[in-house]
Amino acid sequence: MAAAPSRAMSSRVACVPCRAGFPNPAHLFVLTRRRRRGSARSTASGRATPADHERRRAFTLVELLTVVVILGLLSALIFPSLAAARNAANRARTKVQFNQWAAAIEAYRAEYGSYPQFAASGKVNAGAAAGLGGDHLFHDLLAGRHRDGSALAPGADPKSAAAQNPKLSSFLSFAGSEFTSGGLLQDAFGNTDIAVVVDADLDGLIKPGTDVEGLPAVRTLDGSMATPSSADLPGAGVRAGVIFYSADPRATAANPAFVFSWK
Repeated sequence: MAAAPSRAMSSRVACVPCRAGFPNPAHLFVLTRRRRRGSARSTASGRATPADHERRRAFTLVELLTVVVILGLLSALIFPSLAAARNAANRARTKVQFNQWAAAIEAYRAEYGSYPQFAASGKVNAGAAAGLGGDHLFHDLLAGRHRDGSALAPGADPKSAAAQNPKLSSFLSFAGSEFTSGGLLQDAFGNTDIAVVVDADLDGLIKPGTDVEGLPAVRTLDGSMATPSSADLPGAGVRAGVIFYSADPRATAANPAFVFSWK
């Protein structure tokens, strides 16, 4: 009677591929078990498998929508704050600009004993010529020259810049940012319709009806006209030698708002 084959011999026989060209089922079973054990060891050790990498690279629709909603909420919170900060900065710059202009006019008064006579409309850019070499009464009076730097020519008009500033003294050097591309003076918001009122009777107070018949209306950025009311002025008048104001960018005819030099 033939002896039973040993366990080692049966194992070697089981690993031999089938002669018909198909893999041995026992061989496939062993390889599958080895792969499973390797994958389990990789997961247990904390190392990511290729399948894990595929899952991490993919985003679900819910995740994408969540990101979009969060970005929208952040934009709604941040953008208004940035706009408010920009508006406050421009208001501060405009007030500084107006105060510099007022200081230059006070320097003119110290030089000549009276305030200059600007345009009857009370506007900074009133009567300004289109070219930089043309007349700009407000600028030329305070700068002592034309906007392009050329000298002022004396004329017969006693209210011209050359006649009111015969010494051609320079009381202010205007910055390039204060001009539009067309050569008009502007505030930090880009307003070119800027009102100027001086203390005509030199009593230290500017009062409508005394120093000026009525405060000039200024144009808002939407094209409407707005005039300061009595509530915008102290009851006794503004204690100043010269005042400026322009329309706030949010101003409309129904809801006027201004940038004042005195408050």
